[in-house]
Amino acid sequence: MKLRVVTYNVLSSHLSSPNHYTTLNPDHLDPLRRLPIVLQKLESQLKEEKRSVFCLQEVSYDWAGTFHTFFAQRGFHMVTGLYGRKFNGYMGVALAWPTEEFETIDVDISRLSDTRNWPPRDEKTFWSNILETAVAFPFKLLGKKEEKDPWDYAEQRMNVMASVTLKDRTSGTAFCIGTYHMPCAYFAPQVMTIHADVRCFSTVKAIFAGFCIS
Repeated sequence: MKLRVVTYNVLSSHLSSPNHYTTLNPDHLDPLRRLPIVLQKLESQLKEEKRSVFCLQEVSYDWAGTFHTFFAQRGFHMVTGLYGRKFNGYMGVALAWPTEEFETIDVDISRLSDTRNWPPRDEKTFWSNILETAVAFPFKLLGKKEEKDPWDYAEQRMNVMASVTLKDRTSGTAFCIGTYHMPCAYFAPQVMTIHADVRCFSTVKAIFAGFCIS
């Protein structure tokens, strides 16, 4: 079975600010100019191999519709899992695959934090809330962020994983492909480690489901 997987972080249309990318040409950061170039890159990958599955990250609301149109005109089906906030364009992930080549068996779009059994934590009482507020107050006065418990923070993340089980129409082989955008919590590496663990577990479950189908 011949298959090509293309994965690409397109950088959300709301996050390409010249104030952040200070060493780059501001004209190159303009979302209206970047989008056609991104589509050209995707088109070039299609020319390399039509039997390609595309995994995209940081797809915003503003760009999702254009991506849908682009792939639909080329015989692809696309699914999205958008979960962000207003400041980042409600960005998320997307998967696209050619329906002429692959039959769709199953699609799963899940908030990854909802798929894990998190370790139990003590319920907060009235006095524990008072103590927590008192501890956080000095940090607020100094303009510093209070350190969050990594397990609590990991559980609160909204990041979505999109996965699909496909069946090759030629060979009859079923397989799974998923895409995920890791929380950009570089200040809290434990959170990223926890999500890597959850993602691997979810991927294994999806692969097992694919093997069962085939």
